Amino acid sequence: MAGEELKYKFGLRNTAGKYLTMESFGNKVNANGSSLKAKQVWTLEQEDSFVFLKSHKGFYLATDKNGNVTGDNDEKGNDEKFEVDVQSDGRWALKSVPYGRYLSGLGDDRLTCSASSVGENELWMIHLAIHPQVCIKSVQRSKYAHLEDGELRFNELVPWGSDAVISMVFDEGRYALQVSDGRYVTLDGNMVDTITNDARFVIAFKEGHLALRDNNGCYLTPAAGNGAVKKSSKSSIGKAQYLLLEDSPPQGVFYASDGRLASTRQGADVSANQKKGSPEEGEFSDKEIFQLEFVTDAKRWAIRTVENEYWFLANNSGIQAKSGIDPKKDNSAHFEFDYVDGKTAIKASNGKYIFTKPAGHLYATSASVDEKEKFTFQCINRPLLALKSHHGFIASRGSTKLECNRSNYDMFRVVFTDAGYTIAKGSSYWNLDPSDNNAVLLGPSPTPFSLEFQGRSKLCIRAPNGKYLKSEQNGIFSATADSGGDANTLFEF
Repeated sequence: MAGEELKYKFGLRNTAGKYLTMESFGNKVNANGSSLKAKQVWTLEQEDSFVFLKSHKGFYLATDKNGNVTGDNDEKGNDEKFEVDVQSDGRWALKSVPYGRYLSGLGDDRLTCSASSVGENELWMIHLAIHPQVCIKSVQRSKYAHLEDGELRFNELVPWGSDAVISMVFDEGRYALQVSDGRYVTLDGNMVDTITNDARFVIAFKEGHLALRDNNGCYLTPAAGNGAVKKSSKSSIGKAQYLLLEDSPPQGVFYASDGRLASTRQGADVSANQKKGSPEEGEFSDKEIFQLEFVTDAKRWAIRTVENEYWFLANNSGIQAKSGIDPKKDNSAHFEFDYVDGKTAIKASNGKYIFTKPAGHLYATSASVDEKEKFTFQCINRPLLALKSHHGFIASRGSTKLECNRSNYDMFRVVFTDAGYTIAKGSSYWNLDPSDNNAVLLGPSPTPFSLEFQGRSKLCIRAPNGKYLKSEQNGIFSATADSGGDANTLFEF
């Protein structure tokens, strides 16, 4: 149960900078969206050589013989079929399959589908509406991209660690691939500190898969051998160019109350018996890193190892890891997280909390939470973090103000400390406004926050004042919620 494949949702932006929009009332379709919000998001559904575009309301874009554009049908029919003509600059022209005419955005929010040829009014830029931090899988190689020896290589069976999290950065209508050290991948595989023309790729789709085209018109193709990105000569899309974007579940290490790390080095038993190494030695190995996977139907967590094994509750109430477990079916692999004072108490499927015995073995026999039942989880695969609220992305406005309804995100630097996580942009850190201890601002002092993972790609953030961060539609971002878990206190990461 790896990260889930992402549905391809995006906005379509015309040459006037306006987005194709399905209004919330009346199902009216126009081109007057100034930014990418919920009403501007469309889902691509591909069948054979044509596509359907589904709005946020579940209705499909359609046209008729007179060129009228509508969005009234919740079922796919002939009038809802379009072909995508990808232009050399990456923009799309959408052609009605039954009528052979192109969708036009005329710059004054009007839409028609009556153009017989492609001009500027018929061209649409693709802006992905997914969270920008993903794992990228090569379909042909069945391996994931990660940063290795200064190259982006598709050679990892399981995307493990921060080096496997790639940020899809929208820039000048195209996408740059940002790796975990903040650099960008160029078409010849080199790494650069800032986005250049050679680091911008165009999105293309074929047979439900995504491909990335460089500024020479060639598609990103993992090389033979180690799968490194090299300069490509492939000007058409085949299976070697097919890519899948998947979400990136949290990965990290568990510290027991005595500071020792949970590990699978000793075999089947999960034991907290490893000491953290020095930065020079490597603070922890892959056997101390675990992936948290949310089992949606059960509303529980599964905990995966690098060997594709899962924690489970053994007959003796010990915690072990083994392969062959399907967490969707086996509730012995289900765990609940209770967050207490910035720590995590882990409840097994028998309703008991896990604690650490003197030798480090983990057992689920505690009825309540004391110090020995508290673990500290350090997330290690988000050194860079983009956050999306119910109302938009978290980003700065001006030098100090943070808002939660922005159409573009800021990438924040996250550092784990004994007191929690500091979150920074440049040399400024997330702080609480000293005047009211509520509003979240950028300031000079590192201030620790707690991260509480609540579901698939969702978390809550607890501030030093004991309150949860809350988003509001007007952009106010404050530490004022008494509890977390509702739409306004959950953030997509």
